[in-house]
Amino acid sequence: MTLLVAILHQTASFADQPASEATTEKSGNFGTTIFGEELLLPEGKKCRVFDITGRAVMPDRIGPGIYFIEFDGQIARKVVKTR
Repeated sequence: MTLLVAILHQTASFADQPASEATTEKSGNFGTTIFGEELLLPEGKKCRVFDITGRAVMPDRIGPGIYFIEFDGQIARKVVKTR
């Protein structure tokens, strides 16, 4: 429940930004990125995307859900795709 309240609070504070921009919330060692459109990954780094069950997925084919991004062999980011 606390996470949901934090996300809602953070989303409200970004009301003047376009809906397509991702928001970030710090959660432990991960910075959670919430996005609704395309997942943009940095160029020049080896990146892999995993779903919540640990399966590798193609970044351009992800649906709404929770994913983890691996950069150069280390899980470095948690992302949440919304509808």
